[in-house]
Amino acid sequence: MVLQARDSQEALQRCQRHPGPIQLLLTDFRLPAAELQLATEKGRRPTMEGLELVRQVVALRPQIRVILISGQVDEGHPSFKLLPEGTPFLLKPFSMDTLVRTVHQVLDNPPQV
Repeated sequence: MVLQARDSQEALQRCQRHPGPIQLLLTDFRLPAAELQLATEKGRRPTMEGLELVRQVVALRPQIRVILISGQVDEGHPSFKLLPEGTPFLLKPFSMDTLVRTVHQVLDNPPQV
């Protein structure tokens, strides 16, 4: 089963409410702050960056695995220092094969708690 969310707030709510296990969170690293984003639907704006979403989801579900994606790489960004070493990171654009291979690698290894 795949749980989808339109934005970071909905993703967090799904993680809070879903009764079963969630094995993987796939999110963008650099979701811009709400004031920098265009609404994709009338009145809907993401409310937190990707790393804040990761922090909150991992606090709720410590066994969850995470894959971050981004179209930009800024390893000097302070948030990079908050990531556990070895957190999978995919740079856009990437192929479907790369995504599938990364998901399998992440799910085949024990979670980093």
